[in-house]
Amino acid sequence: MTFPEYKEKYGIRLNDSQSEAVLRTEGNTLLLAVPGSGKTTVIVSRLGYMIKCLGVPYSSILTLTYSVAACRDMRERYISYFGDEGVPQFRTIHGICAIIIKEYERIKGTTAFELFDGECGESELLSECFRAVTGKFPETGDISEIMTAMTYVRNMMLDISEISSHTDIKCDVVAVARAYFAEKRKRRLMDYDDQLEFALKILKLHPEILDSFRRRYPYINVDEAQDTSKIQHEIIRLLSSGNLFVVGDEDQSIYGFRAAYPEALLSFEKAYDNAKILFMEQNFRSTGYIIKRASRLISNNRERREKHMYTERPDGKDIETVGFPTRADQYGWICNIAKDVVKDTETTAVLFRNNDSALIIIDNLEKQKIPYRYREADCPFFEHRGVSDILMLLDAVYGGSKESFATVAKRLGCGFTDSDITKITEYARSEGKSISFAMRECISQSDERYRRVYELSGAMERASRTRVSDGIYMLCRNTSFARFLDLRFPDIDIKIGILTVLASDCGGKSAFDKKLEFLREVTRKGRSPEGNAIILSTVHSSKGLEYDNVIIIDVRDGEFPSVVNPARAQKNEIATLEEERRLFYVAVTRARKSVRITAYASDFNSRTSPRSTFVSELMRYDASLFESSRKDTEKGASFFGKGKKTDISQLSAGKSVIHRRYGEGVIKEITRDKCTVSFGDGTEKSFSLSTAVSSGFISLKK
Repeated sequence: MTFPEYKEKYGIRLNDSQSEAVLRTEGNTLLLAVPGSGKTTVIVSRLGYMIKCLGVPYSSILTLTYSVAACRDMRERYISYFGDEGVPQFRTIHGICAIIIKEYERIKGTTAFELFDGECGESELLSECFRAVTGKFPETGDISEIMTAMTYVRNMMLDISEISSHTDIKCDVVAVARAYFAEKRKRRLMDYDDQLEFALKILKLHPEILDSFRRRYPYINVDEAQDTSKIQHEIIRLLSSGNLFVVGDEDQSIYGFRAAYPEALLSFEKAYDNAKILFMEQNFRSTGYIIKRASRLISNNRERREKHMYTERPDGKDIETVGFPTRADQYGWICNIAKDVVKDTETTAVLFRNNDSALIIIDNLEKQKIPYRYREADCPFFEHRGVSDILMLLDAVYGGSKESFATVAKRLGCGFTDSDITKITEYARSEGKSISFAMRECISQSDERYRRVYELSGAMERASRTRVSDGIYMLCRNTSFARFLDLRFPDIDIKIGILTVLASDCGGKSAFDKKLEFLREVTRKGRSPEGNAIILSTVHSSKGLEYDNVIIIDVRDGEFPSVVNPARAQKNEIATLEEERRLFYVAVTRARKSVRITAYASDFNSRTSPRSTFVSELMRYDASLFESSRKDTEKGASFFGKGKKTDISQLSAGKSVIHRRYGEGVIKEITRDKCTVSFGDGTEKSFSLSTAVSSGFISLKK
């Protein structure tokens, strides 16, 4: 069967670049596929072509992908084209590692360690080891953070001694990790990272097993290669016998915290002989404006291969940027949109950087009985140690909980010792007094700590007489506790802002507790009502999906991206900034028809208009100012600044101009649309003249 006959028989439609990828069945190939370019169609079509046209036995082809769900979806796609007879294998990398270990057991006549039954067993054992090493119970989020750090270090093939540089936990995490490894060996247990390490060791030390797998699978495909870790890439490299087909896009690598290793795509030619790089650059999903702006955005990353994403779809509606006075105003606007989505036939998704952002939206939607879809998730908000400390202090203030005070006391910034804590709690209990009163009575006025104690106890007393939202504000501003939180958690203002908004309609502490418990349950179980509803999702969870309309929220420096000042990012922040730019790029390219981007001007402890570096890069204008006011909230307000724009014909070499980011400068030269400006600090910058002028980015000095 010829290739044209094959496509006609199975109803397969491919463009030239897709056809080239399908026909490349021999040798080592890296296919770089931009968002919406039909990579799954190509992988499945290539499998069908190899089996139906070239006579490659289906059992000799192994396709590896990132998740069990992706394996299932790709298998179902294959069956929908070619039927359920002779289906090649689709497995996760952990899945093939399990088979390698089974083969080792068979050949060596031994039994490998048993795999943990889910993460719960791992976390319980790690908690035991934490207590054994430190003599203390782990704080909220400690175990999760250590597990994440261990996974990162091991997947990056680093020594476990380096774990301490990947966590902020104040204990000997290396000793905890080593105790965990020793206890696993003692109990003959292994986790998923052990599975990878053990499989790699087998392949390296037992050439007969490696050769058997190479003979069994002479053709290997890898999907979502940008999400594959360094150790996983090494396993794939060993298994490959020269016919490796890798599909990915480093621009869409968004799992750095799981040790995703997009660098392997950038060094593919060095790792594999006779390698060929193919590109699929046509996006079939999004409109022209979305594609042009997304391409412009991602071009700011340094660690990438240059691509030229394009679409044949019309330009459509340009991306909108909308600003609001406060976080609550932004989320109220989303609720108004959600009311209309119920009556709409199109899909609309609200995307955010992390699940924290969903809490206020869910609360508002529930109060107004507006349906929404939300995937279950382990919301990190409730595991955040700063949030946990605030909630325990609230228990002490509003409920008089001596236990909560004792738990959080050493993190109040007052320098309390164990004996101080015992004295304060016993005094409060025996005298029937509040914790705040007992704090002042038990610490001498001559003690250097007294000023901090007096300051905090006063805030606690004032808080106890007011609403919870006001109490949070009082406790977390201008107190020793507030200073402690600021030093320990760079993102704490965002967390406090969310708590304050959630508490705003709760008069008492019990109502606030009920609300938090409800939200914890919703985020754990998710929501999926019948009929149309607005979709709430993190950008990570939206990977591989698409929607008619996308709203990306909280796009402000310090939140998304998390780097507070990207223009002055330190070396260690550059990698974070580039990954978050990729995350933003993924969010924008989920949309078929429209994208709206929102942010808010003020939040807890913040009263200045935020910058949005990503909006500036996407739209090519200065998004440092929000012109919105409360009267604009219902419809939202544009990020664009106001004022009369300069006539482009007035600009020429030698003219003095004002640039909204770089200040005053002189035009050095204009070549076609390229304008080069020399600024007062000696730097030179080049811009697209038409874009800079039309957006009000640059203007003639009067």
